[in-house]
Amino acid sequence: MLLGNKASNALVIIIDDSQSPSAHFLCTATLGFTTKDQAWIRRAASILIFLLTFIGDRTASVVSDNASIRCLLVTFSWVQAFNGNSLLCLSKAEYKTFKEEGQQNTTPKSVFVGSDASGDESFFSHLTWALAMQWNLRRIKTSRPARNTPPFSSKDPSYIPSWGRFLLTRVGVIVASIAYMSIIGLQPEPTRESLSGSKVRFFSRLNDVTPYELLQRAISTVTWLSGIGTTSEICYSCAQVVGHFMAPNLGCFLTDHADCVVYNLLHLPKDSPITRYTKNLVVFYISGLIHLAPGLTIGMPLKESSAIMFFTFQAVVIDKDNYPSWINDDTFRKARFQGDPQYNRSVVQRLDITFSLLDGHRPKKWGFVIIRTAYGPGSDQKFKHGLEIINNIARHWAEGEVEGVKFLITRGKETDFRYRDVPVEVDTRPNEEFVRRYENDVVEDHSLENASLAEVREYFKTWIASKGGRSNVGNTRYVACIMLDAETLAQLATAPKGFPHGCDIYSSSYWVKMVDVEPNHDEAVYVRVRGADDLIKYWFIRNLIRSHVLTHRKDREFLGVLHFGDPPSEGFEAFGGPPLSLF
Repeated sequence: MLLGNKASNALVIIIDDSQSPSAHFLCTATLGFTTKDQAWIRRAASILIFLLTFIGDRTASVVSDNASIRCLLVTFSWVQAFNGNSLLCLSKAEYKTFKEEGQQNTTPKSVFVGSDASGDESFFSHLTWALAMQWNLRRIKTSRPARNTPPFSSKDPSYIPSWGRFLLTRVGVIVASIAYMSIIGLQPEPTRESLSGSKVRFFSRLNDVTPYELLQRAISTVTWLSGIGTTSEICYSCAQVVGHFMAPNLGCFLTDHADCVVYNLLHLPKDSPITRYTKNLVVFYISGLIHLAPGLTIGMPLKESSAIMFFTFQAVVIDKDNYPSWINDDTFRKARFQGDPQYNRSVVQRLDITFSLLDGHRPKKWGFVIIRTAYGPGSDQKFKHGLEIINNIARHWAEGEVEGVKFLITRGKETDFRYRDVPVEVDTRPNEEFVRRYENDVVEDHSLENASLAEVREYFKTWIASKGGRSNVGNTRYVACIMLDAETLAQLATAPKGFPHGCDIYSSSYWVKMVDVEPNHDEAVYVRVRGADDLIKYWFIRNLIRSHVLTHRKDREFLGVLHFGDPPSEGFEAFGGPPLSLF
């Protein structure tokens, strides 16, 4: 049986590798040895590359019953196929640009290394350039370089290896991968039942996990895909990970093909809403096809594949601004000197946390669930006024953050020579992004009129389940909700229109009630709407720490009530600030 499995694994490697090199050879020849006047060859080659890859995919699925081998080999082949076709589209578009500019007698500029694309125009130069192009997943020195990718060298971020060294490294990775798959082919494939007695999600039973199971899972995750979970969970997890970490590279593949369809085939005008929507639609369907290949490779039924999930629920990487590339600019990530106020700003820290929110119905968005329980006479106007106050907290905080950084720079210029070249103007893109990603869920249900804290808590739990949220992972939206009852609306109604910055003093009496998903002696935590220990600070602290933190009962106005934040003291109130710094 063992020998049979080894023979099957070896056969699928041979069969898949017989189709993949054919596709790679065709791509290499087309890239390296066709010219701007032979666009039809590139079109034909693109179709044949996909056809050869598909044949290799289907053949591997029929020959081998080893899901791990099939998934690794076939996914690798499809990545190379999409990359090769993307490069063909990209290079063809640049050749077309040269032609339109009337540079008929000019050698086409390389999309990889500049004007000396083909070196000395020898056969070897053409071949080396074409091979390097296919491995250029980072799109170095192309018109669409992939952003947010780690550098080749941590010591010298600008370092780019030579063709030979780069290709040698890639070949080494392939050889190591084949050796690795040969070794794991000798191991028996574990079943999910051998890891856990009940088929539940791993992170829902952390308290029951033993060190031995952790070791088993670590080994099986590396050696066999079944150690991660069911096939549906595997594909979903892969889609999440690839979508988060490989979005820039995948975006290059998608937009290149979409540009070819929209501009070269459909001839739609640029800067048109129809063009933009059409391009998004093309990207959407190409993304779905990318999701389809791994699922079919491991034998998943079509109706359960990640592609169907993709088409049914949401498209990944359609909005390339879903993770703005500028967030990793040196301005925000590298300190020019110790104490640089523009380095590691609090708004950037909070954006990083927001980008990590992937669960639930509002991925990469932060905000609160606001549940209304007051429906008496005059409550509508009060509710509208209270919502306006809560909805504006992000903008008010973002404006204050900018003013705070400006103040530090201005003060530094007066006393520190290091601030001499630091501009007073502050980049507000993170602040605008922070405000844009603030979205609340407002729940109005007359059955909750005058509801108790316990009733609101149970309703909140049901709402969380309906939205696919989880209160045991990091997202405050599914941990605590704002309860707007008659008492809360009455005191918010006394707040000035627009809630000016003068209300930001630490002793401000404007607050809301937070109802936790877990019972806390059946009482709410009072959180100030604005100021130092405010709703925003509460959200981001509770996002990291599940337990009630920074709470006190020493408020002079509401003795015995549990409040968020440090207890106010005369000394700090005199300075208008709290004992703790802003998170």
